[in-house]
Amino acid sequence: MQNITSKIFCYGLSFYIIAFVIPAGTLLAQQRTITGNVKSNTNEPLPSASVKLLDEKSTIISYAISNQKGDFILYIPAGKSSSPLWLEVSYIGYRKQQKPINTNNPAYQFILIPDPNTLEEVKIKNRPYAKHAGDTLSYTVTRFAQKEDRSIGDVLRRIPGIDIAGDGTIYYNGKEIENLYIQGDDLMNGRYGLASKVIRKEMIASVDVIRNHQPIKVLKDKMLSDKTAINLVLKDENSLKASMQATVAAGLPEQYDVSFTPVLLNKRIKMINTVASNNIGTDYRNDFKQPGASNMISNIANDLPEINLSLATTGPPDLPLSSYYFNKSAIVNLNNLYNTKNEVQFKVNIQGFYDKSSMNYSGYSAYYSANDTVNYTERQKNYSEPLELNTSFNVMVNKERYFFNNNLKINVSKETDNSFMNFNDSSFKESLNKTLNEISNDLNWIPAFKGKNIGEFRWLVRYTHNRDILNIGKGYYADVISQQGNYDSVIQQAGMPSLFSNAWFSYKIPGNIIKQEYKFGIITESQQLHTDLGFIKNGLSQPYMGDSGNDLKWKRSDVYISPEYQFERRKLKSTLQLPVSYQYVHYWQQEYQLNEKNKQIVFNPLLKIYYDIGPEQYLSFSYAFKNTFGNIMNIYRGAILENYRTLQANDADLQEKKIHSLSLYYDFRKSVILLFMNAGITFDKITANTIVSTSITDSIQEVIALPYKNSQTNTALNAGISKYFFDLKTTVSLKARLNKHCYEQFVNNELLPFYSTGLLLNARINKKMFQAVSFTYQPTLFWNNATLKENKTSGGMLIYKAFRSEQNLSIGSGILKRLYLELNARHTYSSLSNSNNVQYFFMDSKIQYTTKKKNTDIALNVTNLLNVKHYTLYSDFYNQLSINQYNIRGRMIIIKFAYYL
Repeated sequence: MQNITSKIFCYGLSFYIIAFVIPAGTLLAQQRTITGNVKSNTNEPLPSASVKLLDEKSTIISYAISNQKGDFILYIPAGKSSSPLWLEVSYIGYRKQQKPINTNNPAYQFILIPDPNTLEEVKIKNRPYAKHAGDTLSYTVTRFAQKEDRSIGDVLRRIPGIDIAGDGTIYYNGKEIENLYIQGDDLMNGRYGLASKVIRKEMIASVDVIRNHQPIKVLKDKMLSDKTAINLVLKDENSLKASMQATVAAGLPEQYDVSFTPVLLNKRIKMINTVASNNIGTDYRNDFKQPGASNMISNIANDLPEINLSLATTGPPDLPLSSYYFNKSAIVNLNNLYNTKNEVQFKVNIQGFYDKSSMNYSGYSAYYSANDTVNYTERQKNYSEPLELNTSFNVMVNKERYFFNNNLKINVSKETDNSFMNFNDSSFKESLNKTLNEISNDLNWIPAFKGKNIGEFRWLVRYTHNRDILNIGKGYYADVISQQGNYDSVIQQAGMPSLFSNAWFSYKIPGNIIKQEYKFGIITESQQLHTDLGFIKNGLSQPYMGDSGNDLKWKRSDVYISPEYQFERRKLKSTLQLPVSYQYVHYWQQEYQLNEKNKQIVFNPLLKIYYDIGPEQYLSFSYAFKNTFGNIMNIYRGAILENYRTLQANDADLQEKKIHSLSLYYDFRKSVILLFMNAGITFDKITANTIVSTSITDSIQEVIALPYKNSQTNTALNAGISKYFFDLKTTVSLKARLNKHCYEQFVNNELLPFYSTGLLLNARINKKMFQAVSFTYQPTLFWNNATLKENKTSGGMLIYKAFRSEQNLSIGSGILKRLYLELNARHTYSSLSNSNNVQYFFMDSKIQYTTKKKNTDIALNVTNLLNVKHYTLYSDFYNQLSINQYNIRGRMIIIKFAYYL
């Protein structure tokens, strides 16, 4: 099977090169380029002018749209350059103009004259689906909205080229967007999930997708940007009228859901505030996720290491959270923004969350080595009680002469978890207390100097302190060196304060062809890891005898200079970064005679190349080399009991990784016919000086990092297409991903190479029929094979072969004037080698009545109609295979009242 999958992978790569790269290169060699400019008779540029290339029969063989400066680029297809051709330019309110193509003239200037017969006001009854102007593609909301839609998020899911993941992250033509703006403002501080759910579709005129987005005015048209963002354009930015959404729901068994959300969006004031509580499985934590950028330039905070003790080793099932989330949740989410007349913006974001939830499961796990398989069985009931508070205070001035931004964050998180566990026929209780406090301040100042040059100063300071206490009670058998036996309690304590600072100054030199930036900065970082593992028996406390615990201190400093060069010439854009840093790392602990100092010069170059093939299509290539280093969690010597069956320590110097990353991406769009295609290949090779060694016994895994040079590779092929068929009123999307991962690991003192190959296929069809009936069908297929090879040239041993299919179908009918009916069905099928196949079928239904004034919805929701209460999931991770069965929510009947103002 491994040979077959390898062949499939090679054939797929070959097909990609033949189908996309070679034709693109041939096309570039054969096409002839024409450039030009369109202006009015008053010498003003005319953006969004229509430029057509016509043959002798007046057939359109190519077209373009002028950008904000009136410039356009147009390509003559191969074989047409010898035929008589004409350029025709048209613009609303001006007379058309034609010019013949001269083989000796690659550039054309058009001066359009106003048409006196043009009406001063034109009323458009049928608005276009989308229009393209420069780097902006504007979708008309009313063209994609349906009768049953309430929020703009409902509309976004139907727009071709836009895809929304389960956690609310938005993608455009296969790439994650940088942020979601509301009339140009980042109200949600990057946490845009809530906004898409509560902003009514009637408030939004268009959804604008902006490529090469530069939100900083002082940098606009001076420094290149490869960001893609979405801007929700308001219908009336001057309105002071607030909208409001209030819901009250109750049902069986003992279900409730209440919320209150006032919304005010205009040019000066933006406000989205919500207070809500439920126990029907709605997860508010997605509102805390930050898929968008928290700063208009970039996030410069390093991911500080965190302690991660846990009660379980099993994750949640692959079902919608509402299917298995037994919760009692409450949230306060306040987002308020104010723009003064002097262009000073004040913004406050506050999120508070409280929850009580539980999860029951039973599981079987198998861990494979070359000569043995270790099996674990467990049953667990978890209770979780988290409390979170996130606050952000932001002041910003965004003008053409300077940019100023200061963001202060204060976050507090506490969680108390308890569980009842039966592990390999041993029963015991567990408790876990987690605390994480954080405060940070990010200051950013970008002034424009006399002339065109620009400076920048930025300083981020961040302090965090996290503390975890894991308590495993009586009945737990401790199978660790020097401490085997039964105890009344095993307590693992861990705490770590961290301080991080990153400050830099940069000098930017804009130019027409080459743009330069020189950045000088200093990074400092310090942590102290303290852990203590104790055993209590008959009221007496015994320390862990295997080592001296951890009281490890860590300091790191980087002094760096980072030159960046941006090249822009017609169809070609490129960015070259050449950062060089002097890194000093010092960590020490007296008990282990540990006092290590590491000094290195680090060079991490990055090259990006962007090439316009033709109108609305481009190729991008990137190469990056990263020399990264581990952190305090990679070098501590004292063992940490991370959970009831994982004991982890390290016996290696500072981890160092050398990472080579290559990517090639093709983007094709035809906005007039709403066709979007993309394809890409990425390759990563990682070489490390340490390796994970796992010793697996019948009751515990001991994980240790050893000084052993090893490498891993990951190759992925991606492709996608999305098309809206106007006559059928149908959106069709297809996506595919082929992934191959190779890595090595020591298991029970044997070096084992693992190989994993996965193929994912996904489709989505959204069809509107008879103006009142719609359906959405989304199938997903996934294959994954894991192989263990005794050496790199052997055929290897197949550990497992997995297949999973999932089908989602939604049918909605609004044939009756104010009554809407909806039926949702979901079927899953899973098969695993040497295991029984499992399949599930879920159904939900909804009946919604909208009052005559269209401001109130009364809905009856029935979820899990077939009353499925148990769910089995196969999951795999290289040498590990798990089969888990979860208790899930049964049938629920809920009546919901929603009022909109």
